[in-house]
Amino acid sequence: MSLKYEPSSEQVHLLDFDSGALRSTMVGHEEKVLSIAFSADGSTLTSGSYDGTCKVWDSSTGALLRTINVQRPVLSVAWGRDWVRDKQRTMAFGAPPAARGGVAGA
Repeated sequence: MSLKYEPSSEQVHLLDFDSGALRSTMVGHEEKVLSIAFSADGSTLTSGSYDGTCKVWDSSTGALLRTINVQRPVLSVAWGRDWVRDKQRTMAFGAPPAARGGVAGA
């Protein structure tokens, strides 16, 4: 699997690594996508956008799984390692601080 990312686009395109054929196009952001990250197992992809949302996608189908409203442009996204104890996956995102001194987070 390969990823086509156009910084001026509201879409994320997944391509087949060997053939370059388009596998899926993930549409849902209202403004340009600023960052993307695959989960460690490759099953999901997260995109962060200037529209103030993180979107979590199924990387095999391109289906939207969840939208997280951050209310500020999402400058970066990253997945953490799976927690063995409670079997939850973690995701982090970066957004500009709220008006002078606040920190954005989830």
